[in-house]
Amino acid sequence: ITTLNNNLIVSGTSSTTLGGTLGVTGITTVSNSTTSATSSDGALIVAGGVGIAENVYIGGTLNVDSPNATTLGGILGVTGNTTLGGTLDVDGISTLGATTGATVSTDGVVRIINSTTSLNSSDGALSVAGGVGIVKDVNIGGTLDVDGISTLGATTGATVSTDGVVRIINSTTS
Repeated sequence: ITTLNNNLIVSGTSSTTLGGTLGVTGITTVSNSTTSATSSDGALIVAGGVGIAENVYIGGTLNVDSPNATTLGGILGVTGNTTLGGTLDVDGISTLGATTGATVSTDGVVRIINSTTSLNSSDGALSVAGGVGIVKDVNIGGTLDVDGISTLGATTGATVSTDGVVRIINSTTS
């Protein structure tokens, strides 16, 4: 064991190799400013894993380049815009927005691939607690079950067109 009570300065153009464990009790500064574009270049290159017991602040871009899944063991807080280049798989309940809700916007088609059958107004693949406003056409491939008053058309009435039988049951007497 060699103990140094002052600075250790290693200079030159060749590499310096330390065997064993390097224990540092003070702040360690790497003054080289080489930008990293891959896992094998930059100012600090680590061939093995890195264990960090405290916070990490990254002043540039964080790139995780792994064919394996990346696991976060806590809350991921993102401030600002975020771009995902692949599929976002959510295992569990996902909340978009705060307590006032969120807007989901897309230029493509939103598909719900869950095939749970709806037996009442509070179950099925999509359950909405409030009202639903739909600007364009609605196509229903199964049964339309309405519990409550239905209004077809404006105040002048509506046209009902069918290839089958239309039954109107009116229990009102005049």
